[in-house]
This record gives sequence, structure tokens and C-alpha cells, in this order.
Amino acid sequence: MKPDRIPGDELAEYRRDPPPAPSSGSKNEQEVERMKQQLDEWVTRNRGYLMSPDFLNLYRLPSISPLWGYDESYYRHCIVHELAAITQLGGRRLTPNEMALHLDAVSRAVVAKSYDRPIAIAATLFMINRGWKEYTFPFYQPTTERFNPHFFPRPSHPLLRGRIAAASWQGLRCGLYGGLGFLAYHVLAPKYHGLCDSQVIMALAMEPHLKGLRDDVAGTLERLSRTAGNRRSW
Repeated sequence: MKPDRIPGDELAEYRRDPPPAPSSGSKNEQEVERMKQQLDEWVTRNRGYLMSPDFLNLYRLPSISPLWGYDESYYRHCIVHELAAITQLGGRRLTPNEMALHLDAVSRAVVAKSYDRPIAIAATLFMINRGWKEYTFPFYQPTTERFNPHFFPRPSHPLLRGRIAAASWQGLRCGLYGGLGFLAYHVLAPKYHGLCDSQVIMALAMEPHLKGLRDDVAGTLERLSRTAGNRRSW
């Protein structure tokens, strides 16, 4: 006959060898280095746990995503990194059910974030194509009275004529729109990624079966807040 379980000890095995607490904002270099070393040692001891997610049953990257820079190694790195982060916040390893539920939301976010570059490329190509016949430039629409695409750069002093001149104007348009798209990508991509990550937070906050994990995360955050407050009072 099995002994009665002590109330509340269901997670005892997952609390063994807890990860070091996240940084509370200390600027002491020695303390930061010590915490980093502790985390590295914990990761080494728990490598099997961190590599245990069932990646094949999570949401997957598009098969052609390596064409724009997101491959399997990137995908697994993101999943493992998020697993380590939530484990550190929770102060314990996740149960198999918690891991499956949380990483389901994480994998959705990783896949969604992987579409940032195709979206940026598609938007840039759309802008280039939309004004192709009119030779529209970013923030500028030339008029027929002052612009002749068959002379480059000016009808009065042309360096190129005919089709070569028209191709040069189109090449200039592509370069300008490409530069604008590149700039817009680097400005907007972090915001898009943040929006995707917010869905993970919402899933953690709303999923009934993750209440225990939520409580542990809340406890860790409360302790970190108290520690940071005490440090400021010094």
C-alpha cells in the first residue's frame, strides 16, 4: 500500500534542483557574474530537461522558412530559451502538462514571428509594383510635365536615353523602396515580435491548467520586487 501523499507535495520532484532566481537588477559586476555562472551550471545539469520538449508536436516553421533565415536550429533555440526563462521565473521545472501547454503558445509565437521578413519583403514589392508604370518614388509622385523616364537624370543633360534610362529610373526606385523597407523592418519588427510575445503572456494568464505555474511565477516576481526595493533603500 502506498503511503498517503502529503498535501501540496505533487510538485516536490519538480522543485528539486531549482534554477537560480532571475536578476533583480543588481549592477554589482561580481554578483551578476556569480548569477550567470550559477545559471550556466544549472543549465548543464538540466540539459536533458531543457531538450525534452516534443518539438514535432508543436507548431512548426514553414518548410521554406530557411530561405529567409529561420531554420530548425533557430526554432529549437527559441523554444529552449523560453522554456529556460519560464522555468527560472517559476522557480521549478515544469510538469509535462505545463510544458506542453506553455510551449504550444510559445511555438505559435515563434512561427508568427518568423513571418516578419516575408511580410516586409511583400510590402516592399507591393509598393514597388504599385507605382511601376507611373515611376512613383517614396513620398514623391513625378509629373509628366517635369519628368521624362526616357532621359536620365534630366532631359536637358541626359547621361542615358531610352530603355536604359527607364531601367535606371526603375532601379533607383527599387533601391529607394528597398532602403525604406529595410528601415521600416528594423523599426517595426521588434514591435511585431512584442505583439507575438504578448500572446504567450495572455495564454499563460488565461489557461486554467497553468494556474500553479502562474502562482509560482507571481511569487518569484514578488520576491524580486522586494529585493529590488530593499536594494534601492540602501
